[in-house]
Amino acid sequence: MGTAGSSTRGQSMISSSKHQKQGRCPRPHDWGMGNPQDWLVEILLAFAQQHFRHPENVTRSSVKYTKKPLSEPLLPHSNPALDELALEVFRVVLTFIGDLPCALNSEVDVTHRLLEMCGQGPCPQELQLEVYCQILKQLTFTSSNKSDKYYRVWQFLFTMLAYYLCPVPLQSTMKKYLKSVATHGSASLAGVAKACYQQLERTRKIGGRRRYPSPMEVKALLKGHSQRWIFVNIPGGCRQAVRVNMGTTLGDVIHNLCKRLGVSNQEQMAEYGVTWAEDAESLESPLNPSLYILDLLQEMETPERMSLKLWFYQIHWESPLEFNNKLCVDLQYHQVLKLYETGQLLMRKEHAPISQSELASRMAALKHRATGAFHPPNRYEVQASIPVDLWPAYSEDYWLRKVLAYLAQLLETGMSHLEAKQHFLDIASAFPLFGTTLLEIANSGVRETQERLPTAETNSDEKDDWTQLPGQALVLIYSLVPFPDKFSMSLTCRRWAQGFSSPSTWQDMVIRVKPESSNTWILMFKHYGHFIESARIKFDCTEWHCHGLVSSIVGQLCHSRYSRLQRLTLAGFCVHLEDLQKNLKGLFGAAPIAHAGLTEVDFTNISGQFEDSVFMSLARYNPSLEKLLIANKHPVIRLQPNNLLSILRSCRRLRHLAVWGHSLSDIVGEAFLEKLRAPLQLLQVFYDSPAPDCGIISNNVWKDLRDSLPDLQVHLHFPVDIPIYHILGILQPDMPVVSIEIYSTLDLSRVLKRVSSFYHHCLRRLSVQGPGTAEVLQESVGLQKLCRKLKEVKYNFTGIPK
Repeated sequence: MGTAGSSTRGQSMISSSKHQKQGRCPRPHDWGMGNPQDWLVEILLAFAQQHFRHPENVTRSSVKYTKKPLSEPLLPHSNPALDELALEVFRVVLTFIGDLPCALNSEVDVTHRLLEMCGQGPCPQELQLEVYCQILKQLTFTSSNKSDKYYRVWQFLFTMLAYYLCPVPLQSTMKKYLKSVATHGSASLAGVAKACYQQLERTRKIGGRRRYPSPMEVKALLKGHSQRWIFVNIPGGCRQAVRVNMGTTLGDVIHNLCKRLGVSNQEQMAEYGVTWAEDAESLESPLNPSLYILDLLQEMETPERMSLKLWFYQIHWESPLEFNNKLCVDLQYHQVLKLYETGQLLMRKEHAPISQSELASRMAALKHRATGAFHPPNRYEVQASIPVDLWPAYSEDYWLRKVLAYLAQLLETGMSHLEAKQHFLDIASAFPLFGTTLLEIANSGVRETQERLPTAETNSDEKDDWTQLPGQALVLIYSLVPFPDKFSMSLTCRRWAQGFSSPSTWQDMVIRVKPESSNTWILMFKHYGHFIESARIKFDCTEWHCHGLVSSIVGQLCHSRYSRLQRLTLAGFCVHLEDLQKNLKGLFGAAPIAHAGLTEVDFTNISGQFEDSVFMSLARYNPSLEKLLIANKHPVIRLQPNNLLSILRSCRRLRHLAVWGHSLSDIVGEAFLEKLRAPLQLLQVFYDSPAPDCGIISNNVWKDLRDSLPDLQVHLHFPVDIPIYHILGILQPDMPVVSIEIYSTLDLSRVLKRVSSFYHHCLRRLSVQGPGTAEVLQESVGLQKLCRKLKEVKYNFTGIPK
C-alpha cells in the first residue's frame, strides 16, 4: 500500500480537531486545519442525501462510525435478497475490524467470504456500492484510541479497491475524499490515501485481482505488514529484491527494475519483460504486464509450477545499447552470450570484415576476460567459448593459440572485466542477426540437400530477399490466401515451410469444403490441428464425398488432447447429419488440457436439424461457453425449453445467446437470474409460428431481468408471417428491446403503436417489411418522433396509397 506499510501502528492515524471539539463541521476552505474524519462526514453526507435509502432522514450520525450491526441497508436495492446480504456484509466488516468477535484463526475465511459475496451476489455492482458506503461510514471514528481499527478499515478499503472497481455513482465522492486526505492529512494517513487513490485508478484501467488473497497475505495485512519482498532473477545469476504489495502489477515490477538499469524512457522500458522459467536457458514468452504479482505468485505455488522462478530480461533490441551501470551491462551481456554460443548470431562470410575464426577468437578472449580471471583458459573453456557451428572447422590447437594471443593483448591494455563485456556487446551488436528472435523448429522429415542448386531463370539475390521475409509478414501473407495456395507456398523454400508450420498461421482458420476438395485438409489437421483456436468451416454437402470430408475434419479437431480450439462456426448445407452429429459430440465431449474449452459456438448459418443431445454435450463439457448462436432466419435448430434450461445451468459464463422463441419460457428467463453466473448481455430471439405454453416470457420475469441485468439487450426477429395477436403477446412493457425486425403481410399498425409505447426509451434499430396502409404510415412517423435513441430505420412498405 505504498508508504502506508512503513508507518507504525502506534502512531496517531488522525489528529484532534478544533472544530470537532466545538461541535461544528469545517467548511471546505478550512480543510487544511480540520480533521480528516470531518472532511469525510461532509463529503459522505452530500452523497447520502442523494442516494441513501431515506434521504430525507439523513443526518451526520447516519454517515458516522458505529460498532453495532445495521438494522437496514444504507442504500435501496432492486432485489429484496440484497437487503439481507448487505446486512450480512456489514457484520463481516465489523468482524474484520474487530468490533465483533471472530473465531480463532478465521480471519482468512472472513476476508474470502466478504470478497466472494461482493463478486458473486445476485447484483454485484449494487452490493459493491453498499460495501464501499459502509467502509466510508466506518472511517469516521471520533476517538483517538481506535487508531488500530481505523488502520484496519483503511486496509480493507485498499483490499476492496484491489478487487472491485468503485461504482460510478460513488467514484467522484471517493476521489474527492482520497485527494483531500492525501494533500492535507498527516504523513502516515496521506500515504494510505495516496495508495488507495492509485489503486482505484489502476483497477479502473486494468481491472481487479482474480485470485483471493492467500492466508499469509491476509495475516500480514492484519498485522500492518502491507508490503513484502520478492526476488526476480536476471540472466547471469543475479537476483534483485523488489518490494510489492496487494496492488502491485508486473508492469510496476518491470518499471522498478528498469529504473535500476538506468532506463527511464517509456519506449525503452517496453523492450523489457518478466516471465517464469526454471532457468535462464528456458525463458519463454513474456507475461502480461497487467497481471497482479501476488496472483502470479499464487499460480506459481501450484504443484506443476513449483520449480519455476521469475526472470527479468530484455525482449526487443530496437534501441541502441546503453551501458548505464554494471547491472545493465550484465543483463545484456549474458543474454547475448547465450545466443552467440549457440551460433545464432554468426556473420555471413560476405559481410565479415575479418575472417570468422579471427572474430570468434577475439570474442572468446573477451568472454574469458569478462569472467575476471587472469589465468589462461584451458581447452575445455576455449571450446565452450566458440560457437558450436564454427568449432569443428579448425583444430583445437589452432583455437587455443588464437584465443591466447588475443587474451595477451587484452591484459596488456589493462582492460577490466566490465569493459570486456561492453566490448563484446559492441561487436555482437554489429552482427546482421542481432536483435532477432530465433525459434527451434522440428525437422519436418524432408531430407535437405547439402548445396542449393541454382536455376537458370532464378536470380539468386532476388530469391534471398523473399526467403528472408520476417515471420510476421509470412503469417500475414498466409492469412490472405486460400488453403491450396498456402500448401503450395510451403513448398517454395525452407523459410516459407517454417512459416507454414508456425502456430500463428493456424490460429484462425477459414476452411472451405467443396465437392472437388481433396483430403489434404485431413492430412494437415493431423499435424497442425492442435494450433487452431478459431475454426470457421464452410461447406455445401450435396454429395456424399463432401459430407464425409466435413465429418472427418470435425473428427480430427477432437482427436488432439492438446487442442486449443475456442471458437467454432459451421455454415452451409448438409444432407446427411448422422456422422457430423456424432463427431460434433466427440468434439464437444473432448477434454483438452491446454485451455478451458470452447467459448463461442455459431450454428446460425447451417441448414439442418441437430439433435438436442449435441448441445447438451456441448454444455456438459464446456462450462466456459460465453457465446451460443443456434438460430437465424431459417427455422431449423430448435431446443426444448427444459434442454435450454440445462444448458444455462451448466454454462454460467454465457453472455450472448441466439435461440428460437420456441425454447423460451418463464423458467428459462428466471435461470438468467440465478446466483454465481455471469450477467447475460445480448439475447437474440427469433419467432415463427406460435407454440402452446412456450415462446413467451411474462412481464414480471422481464422486469426482474431488466432490474438485475442493466446491460441486457434484447433483439427480436419475426422473419416469417405470424398472427398479429401473437406478436402483441410477445411484446412486454419491461423487455429491454433495442432492435426489432418484422416481416409480415398483415396490417402492422397495432404492432408499431405498441412498439412506440413500450420501447421509445430504448429502441435503437427497427426494420419493418409489410403492407403500407395509411395507419401504418401514420404510426411509423409517430414512432420516429417518439424514439429518441433510434439510429437505424428500414421501411419496406408495399401498396402505399397515393
